[in-house]
Amino acid sequence: VGIGVGAALELVAGSAALGDNDQAALDEVAGFMSQYPIATVVITGYADTQGSLEANRALAQRRAHAVAQALRGLGGPLAGSVAVVAMGEPEGAADSEANSENRRVEVLVAPYGTYNKGP
Repeated sequence: VGIGVGAALELVAGSAALGDNDQAALDEVAGFMSQYPIATVVITGYADTQGSLEANRALAQRRAHAVAQALRGLGGPLAGSVAVVAMGEPEGAADSEANSENRRVEVLVAPYGTYNKGP
């Protein structure tokens, strides 16, 4: 049996800037990470299909790093293993898919054990 938390942050087209609306999700993930410092964390950036593949992969990388930096500013990542991944455009996305679901960063935190430093 495992326990984990995940969050997805939707970003503005062409931007890696985090908005005020993202703070609650970042706070939740940082709080969870502080309870499970021995964890695997994967931060994955995505982009829509507007622009070239190379530009979208670079944008996805900047987005993922922006989230990692924001989490560090909140006291994390305290995890033993942190991976920042740039996916760019989602696989199978049609050229016309420029929707907000494709402009996102996903954070997955998967603890190794049951360590919990409590309230």
